Amino acid sequence: MPPHSAVYTIDCASPEEARALATSLDVEASDPLPRATVRVVPPEQGAASFRIEVDAEDVATLRAASNSFLKWLSAADASLDASGSEKTR
Repeated sequence: MPPHSAVYTIDCASPEEARALATSLDVEASDPLPRATVRVVPPEQGAASFRIEVDAEDVATLRAASNSFLKWLSAADASLDASGSEKTR
């Protein structure tokens, strides 16, 4: 395991939202990164949260990978808002 890691727990308004966001981020996590590994842990059955786990060789890479995934999360969330999907916060 690389010496630097971060785990982000993402709480969502509903299990459907959690599943949609996790699925959209998992596509990005499937592309290999040079000095980092990112894993999107999907929500458990009926849960309204999921995790993003980032492991990196150095702090700069950890920060870069974390920032990328958190920005993609924000974009995916905004996309759900714009699409009129049922979200309650």
